[in-house]
Amino acid sequence: VTNPEVIAINQDDAVQPMRPIMRQDGTEVWRKSLADDRKVAIVFFFRGVDTTGPMPEPPEQPRSVGVSWSELGYPNNTKITVRDLWRRKRLGMFQGNFRATVRHREALIYVFSQTPAMDEEEERVEQ
Repeated sequence: VTNPEVIAINQDDAVQPMRPIMRQDGTEVWRKSLADDRKVAIVFFFRGVDTTGPMPEPPEQPRSVGVSWSELGYPNNTKITVRDLWRRKRLGMFQGNFRATVRHREALIYVFSQTPAMDEEEERVEQ
């Protein structure tokens, strides 16, 4: 791994491990508390239903994986900015939950940041 943002999550000053918050039908959601308490690292995995042996041919179909704010301990009306660490791209501001499509045996890594209040003209909230 040479992505500096992913390395920063691994070496965060909070020295907290990733912890699973959901495992269901071959998909998983993990979280890591960060030193900046307004942020949390989130990983979506799709390991597949059968994780023993080689990858099936064809691979399992992609799955929609998500996390709700209540699972993270946030009120549903909290506005969260989501950054995709692999793509090094801000995905936008979300409220209540976040979902993504994950391919078979893929891991998606995000940082969720609680957003300070803004003027309504500056906000773009996706649900």
